[in-house]
Amino acid sequence: RELGAIPTKYHALLANGGAPVAAGRAAVLAALRRRLFEELRAAPEQLPPSLGERVTDWYEEAVVPGLVASAAAAPVRLVLDLVDADGLARERCVSVGRNAVEALPAPAVPAGVRPWLARFEAHERRVLELLRAPSPDHLAAALASDPTCPDSIVERAVEILVRDGSLEEHQ
Repeated sequence: RELGAIPTKYHALLANGGAPVAAGRAAVLAALRRRLFEELRAAPEQLPPSLGERVTDWYEEAVVPGLVASAAAAPVRLVLDLVDADGLARERCVSVGRNAVEALPAPAVPAGVRPWLARFEAHERRVLELLRAPSPDHLAAALASDPTCPDSIVERAVEILVRDGSLEEHQ
């Protein structure tokens, strides 16, 4: 109600001054990916047993309807991520039909949501700069603009990532 929008997990995380995000999801997915590759190497003709460990309901709820819509005679309204003219990807309502995806007009953004979008867009721009030109300065800017990253850890995080070679590995 406060924002005039449906809150996401990020609103709960940041609404009261924010809190550090517990590490975990990336590490869990990286470990799962390693297990999947090991299972595929050991038995390439079989479905990897670890594949069932990650819920992929988005596949049936988003990917399959998108594929069906792309072959349908009449356009279907879906929500997809599209890259806008400014280079940022945004979730948009679209009309998907045979060989065509047309972005539908976006609704007005409620005033309470605009500052949140601006914060996350600024962060996304810094991350894109880091990907285009990896450097300690771009890494620091990306971390500092991340609303979920406490300012108090930015300098130390950059030191650690530069020292252990993580920044170089992705150049």
